[in-house]
Amino acid sequence: INQDMREVPEPSLKQLPDVWKQVGKSFGESGTLVVWSNIDRCIWKTASSIIDNSEFLVGRMYRKFLTDDQVKIRMVGFMESNPSQLKINKFALPNDPLYLTDKTSCPEPFDKTSMFDKWGGNDGFELKYDIQYNGGYHEVTLRFTLAKKRAREGYNPGSRPHGKHAAKNIGVSIVRSNRELDLDQSWVISYDPVERWWGIEIEFPPALDEIFGVTNNKQFANNFTDMGKIGVEELLTEGMTVTSLKDLLEEEGDPKAFLVDIAQKIESSLSTIRKLLKAQTKNEERSNRSRYDDPSSPEKKATDATEERKKEGHEGTSDKQEQDEDEEERKEEVEKALENEGVENASELTSLLFSNNLKYSFVEADIESQAFFTTKPRGGKILISLNTNHPAYHKLVEVLEQSTESADLEELQNRLSNASDGLKLLLMAWARYEDERPDGKLKSQTQDARQEWGRIARDFLDGE
Repeated sequence: INQDMREVPEPSLKQLPDVWKQVGKSFGESGTLVVWSNIDRCIWKTASSIIDNSEFLVGRMYRKFLTDDQVKIRMVGFMESNPSQLKINKFALPNDPLYLTDKTSCPEPFDKTSMFDKWGGNDGFELKYDIQYNGGYHEVTLRFTLAKKRAREGYNPGSRPHGKHAAKNIGVSIVRSNRELDLDQSWVISYDPVERWWGIEIEFPPALDEIFGVTNNKQFANNFTDMGKIGVEELLTEGMTVTSLKDLLEEEGDPKAFLVDIAQKIESSLSTIRKLLKAQTKNEERSNRSRYDDPSSPEKKATDATEERKKEGHEGTSDKQEQDEDEEERKEEVEKALENEGVENASELTSLLFSNNLKYSFVEADIESQAFFTTKPRGGKILISLNTNHPAYHKLVEVLEQSTESADLEELQNRLSNASDGLKLLLMAWARYEDERPDGKLKSQTQDARQEWGRIARDFLDGE
């Protein structure tokens, strides 16, 4: 390569185009302007989707700079015909795959508080390795995190907004000079959705680029990724020890010799973390099971009230399904419907519904609709899907189902107050909906629906 081609040219002063002067009225004295135009190879088409998805990636890549307020990344979208009228104007939030940072792009309720805990405690959270290379010692830091119990409570937490956010942050975050090079998935069990509930970060200085196999474009660390793909255990063949493996790699001039201890630590730590997550999952499943076995559960009370209504001659679509289909067909139909809603333990939940003879089941789903919930009669059961994207879910359902173990009195009072406000707002929204119906048949039908729903609600709540 010609020496001149590797030299950075001297910067030349140019006037900023007028369109950007209009857009950037609040520009500071210095910074970098990045212009995206004629984006013809992007799966996202609108400015909103491009900016949202870019914020996720850029926010993760530069999270340490954003968290420390070393940089601010402002993202704007506008029409060329009217550049002074910004359609989108936002600052990128950090995206921390360790989920320890406050005030990030993670959805509620973990947007302002951490979703994971440090694993290994405050003392064991950071493991440091001194690598002697090229005449000096250079520090490598490993960090491990594990999801809080609260993050995994309730049915199918992976389908909630915070669970979906975590699903896009799976892997070992490779950080060089405070910037993320890659989210390496070579260490991940790709088919296991539980992998989203742990976080690992490895950080190293530029002096170790050759050891980690950093590519010229500073986007990957190939040697480190290879260790994840192969695995230390796979390299320990024919009675070879870790020490003899390192000696062999050193003799061959393979820089991965310096990474053996680190890779082995990641493997052993992940093994322990996965066992903890599995135990956490079983505990949550036992909690769900006890709910369905509980004779005082809302599902049981609603089932009993429904049986009384059936005796009075009221028949629903689900009741006809119960009569027309055999039990195995109904079980298969319910399990398939639950799987379509993204329920991880659909088979177990189906068994619990039928063994306890329950009519109703709540599931939580990411529904692309304005509705707070949907109802589906399937296999003689009524499946109620709560829309985790709807504000009512956060105001009423989630705030009341969160664990109270570590909550103080003030937090509990705030939860009850939020739930009370949420319920009142729902009722006021219905009142406004009814008020906007034109006088005549449509308004009468809306009022009749409210009356009939109130009668059924009274029957269901009489046992309280």
